[in-house]
Amino acid sequence: MEHTSKALKRHYHSVKSLVVDYNKRRQSMIKLHGQRGIPRNAVIPPPIDIKGLFNLDVDNDIWQDVGLADDEFEGKVLPWLGDEDVRNGIQLVQELTNCHDELSLCERELYSLQLWFEEESVALMAALGACEGEELIFPFVE
Repeated sequence: MEHTSKALKRHYHSVKSLVVDYNKRRQSMIKLHGQRGIPRNAVIPPPIDIKGLFNLDVDNDIWQDVGLADDEFEGKVLPWLGDEDVRNGIQLVQELTNCHDELSLCERELYSLQLWFEEESVALMAALGACEGEELIFPFVE
């Protein structure tokens, strides 16, 4: 881990200059979009923010490979890469799935809490009964 941190610090400035160069070239692409033989439907890649670059989060734009494999798809950009609505839809489906998972966990937690409360209630009633002179028994809760 320490070796990786040192290597990262050593190469930080060269990576930063590459990102700055990439963002400048991206700006040039925006200016030339639809001119000089650049098709209007060409996908311009998103800018790279230097702040979060070294976090390597899976949602970081650096992992987007828009335009890298255009030969395979005859110039067509796959919807999950080029269509913002599809990308947003994928994120919303994932969020919905996460919500269903969380709801399932909450239901199991509620069931466990109800069982625990029932057991505690039976023990409390038995203890109160013992204080009033009744025989102390702990019935099994099913």
